[in-house]
Amino acid sequence: MPLKFEKYKIEKIISETEDTKTFVLVPLNGARPSFVPGQFLTVRLVDKNGASLKDESGKPLVRSYSISSSPFEEGYFCITIKSVGSFTKRMFALKEGDIVEAMGPLGNFCIDEEKMKDVVMLAGGSGVTPFVSMLSYYARKKSNLNLTLLYSCKTEKDFVLYSRLKSVCGGNTCVFFTLTRPENTSGWNGKTGRIDATKIKEACEGKLEGKYFFICGPKEMIINMQQVLQSLNIDSGHIVVEKWS
Repeated sequence: MPLKFEKYKIEKIISETEDTKTFVLVPLNGARPSFVPGQFLTVRLVDKNGASLKDESGKPLVRSYSISSSPFEEGYFCITIKSVGSFTKRMFALKEGDIVEAMGPLGNFCIDEEKMKDVVMLAGGSGVTPFVSMLSYYARKKSNLNLTLLYSCKTEKDFVLYSRLKSVCGGNTCVFFTLTRPENTSGWNGKTGRIDATKIKEACEGKLEGKYFFICGPKEMIINMQQVLQSLNIDSGHIVVEKWS
């Protein structure tokens, strides 16, 4: 049966940073579909009569966003969105109780547990959202996967779902935060600078062989990370990319 848009109520809106919010979406008809961490929803904005809203050029207001909640969180999806462009401007104007439509879950930006036993996640900005879902899920599942996240933002206040990421550290999971503009953050004692070959090797304790690398973030960051991994002789088959449109 083909996927189609279904109606969801915005149950809750949570401010994460100055320009990022989490929307908790509850299906109006039936149970929340099952999903795999790393998948996304395609969201469509509609009016009170269910007709698609359009942007300035007349195109329907439709965008895709990674699911930031874990499959263990039953009854709803969370999508965490940074305010960029006309779609998010309209999305951020919505209130709790309003209705949107969503199709999915979709996508293959997911860990193959059978062959990917050692995964390194490279994230920039709001590109961390699929990794939050993955890390939350595998932490609760108590899997035997080795998971490492390197997460880069401009300042500490730009980290999305910061406390949640810190809560999953431990055991087989390591999370490293780095700032590209540390001068704008007082009291920061963590890593500084962009994610590079040195930071990746340090996070992996020099052991790169057999690891799978997942990348999600702005286009420039993805291109740079692919080049860095290539310089480290990482096989292209061990690099998984989530590209934003």
